Amino acid sequence: CAWSLQVLGNAKGAVAVVVSILIFKNPVTVMGMLGYGVTIAGVVLYGEAKKRSK
Repeated sequence: CAWSLQVLGNAKGAVAVVVSILIFKNPVTVMGMLGYGVTIAGVVLYGEAKKRSK
């Protein structure tokens, strides 16, 4: 359960950043975009792994 909360916290942070980029037009570096992509991919992969383990 602790891992799930950490993963959700990471997802929430990434979503907040993406929303702020869209609303406020904040500049983002390529490295930043890669980081957000890795975070979202990790959340998706974790969710899939958790579904398959049930």
